[in-house]
Amino acid sequence: MRRIAAYGRSDIGQRRSSNEDALLLRETVFAVADGMGGHLAGEVASAAALEPIAALDGEVFSSATNAATALTGAVRAANAHVMALAEENPQFRGMGTTLTAVLVEGVRIHVAHVGDSRAYLLRNDTLSRLTIDHTLVQQLIDIGEITEEEAAQHPQRSVITRPSVSHRLSMSTP
Repeated sequence: MRRIAAYGRSDIGQRRSSNEDALLLRETVFAVADGMGGHLAGEVASAAALEPIAALDGEVFSSATNAATALTGAVRAANAHVMALAEENPQFRGMGTTLTAVLVEGVRIHVAHVGDSRAYLLRNDTLSRLTIDHTLVQQLIDIGEITEEEAAQHPQRSVITRPSVSHRLSMSTP
């Protein structure tokens, strides 16, 4: 029997007075959302984004393709939900969130990722990064304009650029 251990931790850092992160740890879905938008709006965005992801928990899929499609659809629904809340409530205008979600389906995990909240896999005492940040500085790194070290201090290091499609990773049985 496969055992999945998921842990989450959030830290407000040194520059903010509140935490706008939301965390989802269920049986078959796991996610983190890092809200942005200031005073309450970021908290609303991150919590709202997790709702469509949570709805996938425990679902059984007939194929890996169907599971990946469901996760992609949930991420799109999360985006639509956050956008609708921002449109309906003037105090939430400009809010947004990153989202990194994992769906376990049989012997596979599916990862959907938007922004710069990272997913890692710990297997056999080896930690592997599964996602690449969707940020302006990552694009600058990719084209050789700046180094990883320069990116850590870059004034635009948190500028989000684009979403990614879900992808499937095969997990071997222990």
